[in-house]
Amino acid sequence: MFRKNWTTKQKCSVVFNENELRLISNLNDVENIFPDLKKTVTMANSSYLDSLKQAEAKKRQAQEKAKQREEKELGLRQNISSTLKKLNSPANQ
Repeated sequence: MFRKNWTTKQKCSVVFNENELRLISNLNDVENIFPDLKKTVTMANSSYLDSLKQAEAKKRQAQEKAKQREEKELGLRQNISSTLKKLNSPANQ
């Protein structure tokens, strides 16, 4: 679809290198040469931010579940210890 290197008449170039895209031009000319670049970068950044938020939410949910599981296990241990103490107390013998 694209050649490895591509150059426009407006003194800019695009270079594809593996998974990398390089846009080379004067900073003042970027908006004229690549009119949709700002919109595309904004969309990519927004999508990336959304994925980071989802990952953070999943991490928080996993931490909350782990905390609930630990609290439940602690409660069960306390109940078991209490029951064992009652069974081993001199009043029951």
